[in-house]
Amino acid sequence: MKIERVILEGFKSFRERTEVPLGNLTLLAGANSSGKSTIMQTLLLMKQTLESGFDPGPLLISGQNVVFSNTEQMFWSAPGERREQITLGLKISEEREKVGYEVQLERQKGAATPLQIVRAVTYKDEQSVTLPPALTTEQHASYVKQFQQSPRKRLLSQWGENLDPRFEVQRDRFFLYVSAKLVHAQSGEIAVNLGGGFLDDNRTRFLVERAVRGIIHVPGLRGNPRRTYPVTAVERNFPGIFPDYVASVIAYWQEAAPQKASQLSDDLKELGLTWNVKARKLSDTEVEIQVARLPKGVKHGARDMVSIADVGFGLSQSLPVAVALLSAEPGELVYLEQPEIHLHPRAEYQLSRLIQRAVMRGVQVVVETHSELLLLGLQELVARQQFAEQSVMLHWVQRDKGGASSLTSKELDEKGGWGDVPIDFAYVSLEAMNNYLNVTGG
Repeated sequence: MKIERVILEGFKSFRERTEVPLGNLTLLAGANSSGKSTIMQTLLLMKQTLESGFDPGPLLISGQNVVFSNTEQMFWSAPGERREQITLGLKISEEREKVGYEVQLERQKGAATPLQIVRAVTYKDEQSVTLPPALTTEQHASYVKQFQQSPRKRLLSQWGENLDPRFEVQRDRFFLYVSAKLVHAQSGEIAVNLGGGFLDDNRTRFLVERAVRGIIHVPGLRGNPRRTYPVTAVERNFPGIFPDYVASVIAYWQEAAPQKASQLSDDLKELGLTWNVKARKLSDTEVEIQVARLPKGVKHGARDMVSIADVGFGLSQSLPVAVALLSAEPGELVYLEQPEIHLHPRAEYQLSRLIQRAVMRGVQVVVETHSELLLLGLQELVARQQFAEQSVMLHWVQRDKGGASSLTSKELDEKGGWGDVPIDFAYVSLEAMNNYLNVTGG
């Protein structure tokens, strides 16, 4: 499975409808507040909504992955113009088919639920079906006709005579679906509730939900290093943000997957941060992360371990990145926000190797970055043909004078080049160096 496109319109700084293609590796770059994070927040809003333990309505707008305090913060707004609707969605390619789902939502001022679904569109291969919150007379008649022609019509006789099918639209989080029931023709009383998916294809919804729930999110704010971390379950999905799971994942690998624990230590050594990392369970609720004090192993160094809280800040910020890239299974998406935070330039460059290995295992990776060195490291690997047939997409995000975000997008060529994408990282470096030389007379 692969998320091929992210769909958004009227959402924050994206005024116009935009479909953002995602490669096996996708790089999001641009100036601060250009709209890079907004692209992936589309999926993160869906993720935290699906993972909520209660029904928050169509979207949970304040959660672990994305935080809004007011729906107004979600909608495009400019002097003299304010959008009242947003569209969020995604398209997926799977081994057998291509599917997708998008939902259009409207603000409800003063209502108990601040967002209401205006319509939903389900995609399957080259076809799409649009569903409103309530069926029109014509749409209901169409569903009845489909029912009459369906092999499942035999259920009528199974449940009795003189039964008519009735269809209505129901909501589950941000999903709209058609629910069916059989009612007595004369009294209108319900004979049997057939539920959703009676005529609709539930597979599209299943694939969308699986893709969204499977996203591993490593946020830019990863917290301060701690003396102890809470014990968490280590399963297929990681609800919320990934740093919460890191200590327990390492502890699990030490017992069940020692090759991954060993690879993690090798990855951190490659970054020049430490040569050994261990998780020590202190109780049924607490885990401690210990790391080697030196970046390379020395004689008797196995005993030279300290709490992660007692070493440089860069290690605690990079550990979730390294663990996430190793944890992800083929077909899952890892979203890394600013993975280069607090890293030495050499480590920024080496980080490209960890990302490349994850992509080659079949993991889909999206990286939001300001690091010229990380980009150069990835370009070099493309030029060395170490990404094989994997697509590497680059999106440069910028805002116009009115504040609307737009993309300049390219797939890196065989030499790792991005053509006319207006990335200014190198220009800024050269300008700073030139200014310095002019001042010093160099």
